[in-house]
Formats: sequence, C-alpha cells, structure tokens
Amino acid sequence: MKVDYFVRQQSACYDTLRIFATKLLQEKLKNFSSLGLKLEDSHRTAAEKNGAYFPLDRYTAYQTRTRTSLNSRRKGQLTDDVRSASTLFYNKVPYGNFDIVLHADITEPPVQYTYNLTVQCQLPEAFPKKEVKEIVKYIWLSDTGNAKEVVLP
Repeated sequence: MKVDYFVRQQSACYDTLRIFATKLLQEKLKNFSSLGLKLEDSHRTAAEKNGAYFPLDRYTAYQTRTRTSLNSRRKGQLTDDVRSASTLFYNKVPYGNFDIVLHADITEPPVQYTYNLTVQCQLPEAFPKKEVKEIVKYIWLSDTGNAKEVVLP
C-alpha cells in the first residue's frame, strides 16, 4: 500500500508560520527594548529558512531482539532462538528547536512544515568615537636613578 500526501496550498502554510514568527519576533524586540537596548536605531538583517517534511521521509527502521523463553536462562539452559524483528517508527521533527509549534497534538503522521526567522541587530555605538592622539615620550634614566624627559627636535 502506498500513500501520497498532497497539500493544495503550501504557500498558505508558510504564510501562517510567517505571521506567527513575525508576531513573536516583534514581542521579543519589544522586550529587549524594555531592557534598555536601542533597537529602533539598530541596523537589522534578516534571513528565513523553511522546510517540508513528508511522513515517508521521517520513518526510521529499528530492530528488536527477542528470546523465546526467559525461564530457560534461569534453569541453566541456553536459548539459541534469538529473533531480530525489523520494524519502523515515525520519527517526527523534534519540537525543541522551535519557539512555536502549531497543531502539536497529531494523531497520524502529517506533513510537517518548518519556518525559521533569524534577525541580527547591529546596535549603534554607546559612546561616540574620539580622535586618538599618539603621544610618544622618551625618558632618560641616569645611573643614579633620576628620570629626565628627552625632547627630540
């Protein structure tokens, strides 16, 4: 049996994720501003990344080891009948890497869409730069320990 998953409007899924991500980002920027960071004057760059994970791509194989009798080991008998059953399990995209998870209560393997929005804020300098003057002084130490500044022409 083969099941093909089809989503009519993938762009609508990404638009929904983008709306939630931008609302969360605005809240976070507002919280950082309340801490005293001048984010309204910052230079901002943003990047987004999205992905779609279909159920057939997320199934992972694993093997179990089973023995026919556990009591025979206690009686000193060896069992050579070790079967390894191969099966599959659905390995969903882990939720730990995301701030928001929509429709987390899944009952069957769905198509999982991801959207990552990364913003980098370059804050303005807190103190203006001042002109730096290079000052070079030459000090002459005599054999008696006296220090005298030497002025060069």
